[in-house]
Amino acid sequence: MKIDIKKVALVKALQEVKETTLEKATNFARFVKIAVNQDDSRVDFTTSNMEATTRVTVWESAMNTPVTIHQSGEAVVPYKMLADMATRSHDTLTLSTEKTKLTIRTGKTHMELAGIDPKDFLAYQYQDDEREVFRVPASKLKALIQYTAFAASTSEVRPILTGVYLVAENGQLKASATDGLCLSTASCTLESLESAHLIIPATTLSKWVKHLPEDDDEEVLIQFGESGLQVTWDDDSHQVMMRALSGQYPDINRLIAQKPLQYQLRLNRLEWLQALERIGILSESSAPRVTLTFREEGCYVESKSEQYGQGSDWVAILAKSALPDFPITFNPRLLISQLKAMRGEEVLVGMNGPNEPVFFKDGFTDFDMLGLLSPVLSPRQQQQSA
Repeated sequence: MKIDIKKVALVKALQEVKETTLEKATNFARFVKIAVNQDDSRVDFTTSNMEATTRVTVWESAMNTPVTIHQSGEAVVPYKMLADMATRSHDTLTLSTEKTKLTIRTGKTHMELAGIDPKDFLAYQYQDDEREVFRVPASKLKALIQYTAFAASTSEVRPILTGVYLVAENGQLKASATDGLCLSTASCTLESLESAHLIIPATTLSKWVKHLPEDDDEEVLIQFGESGLQVTWDDDSHQVMMRALSGQYPDINRLIAQKPLQYQLRLNRLEWLQALERIGILSESSAPRVTLTFREEGCYVESKSEQYGQGSDWVAILAKSALPDFPITFNPRLLISQLKAMRGEEVLVGMNGPNEPVFFKDGFTDFDMLGLLSPVLSPRQQQQSA
């Protein structure tokens, strides 16, 4: 193979495929594969591990082309070495191969990078013949995943809870995640009425979703297979394949089934978030807690620590059905994550008691978003229950 490629295009492609590399791996997961196809005017950069494969394509064009293709071929080289060389190169690089060796020329610099046989690069892929295909605006899919992935568990005690449950049915795409204490679910409309569902690891989704464009006009092609999910966008310039988790996900509808909420409040999301971040600093690291109390003038955020001291802040209650006459205590990290994932200026909060789950509704109207967070026992409640 031989190509001339702009530094900007190479660095950008390598940054995106980095998400599926494992620097300390002893197998193909620490390598990047470069596949040049002169007939199709494309250069593919691919990385893979046992759970996912990411591919970014740089296209040769007639004008202002980011890459000029001289000869087809393939190379597989250590990702980190190529990425480090690319960031320190001149504006244009010439890449060529001789057997498994990649030669890099940029300006007056000449480098040779040892690689492996491309046949030994065994990228993860699933071969499901039957796939349900859906089209979703990129901005909506990005918001859907960002709103839910944070609520997935990071513990392997129940591996199924480390995933995000994606369900397409009845003209809607719904994403849900829970770790047992925190739950978040969101949905957006689909043009297709076909049905499909998969559980995808939240860490995998969170890594690549940040590369999705914000443009409302850009569509993403989602393919549900029996054992994996494939996402493609930007006219096949970007593709991610992800292995699905096996098992039965909890019934989200049963988890969020609720009796009428006695107390409903409306707060400014950003002001509340900032108050929690400030007061949360004083929370004990071993048992983080912030306590919310409610008065006519607003919602008070309080924290007290024998190690750090104490503090309080408050935000105005914009509207309410009734004022809660009890304090309620949360893990500040979980509450902050819930509010950060939302997009609207305001958040609707519903509750029935100090020891019952609290519901959060985003004021952003383009999505059907709902969060649920279980309170924790305050030190006084712990003493009373002991």
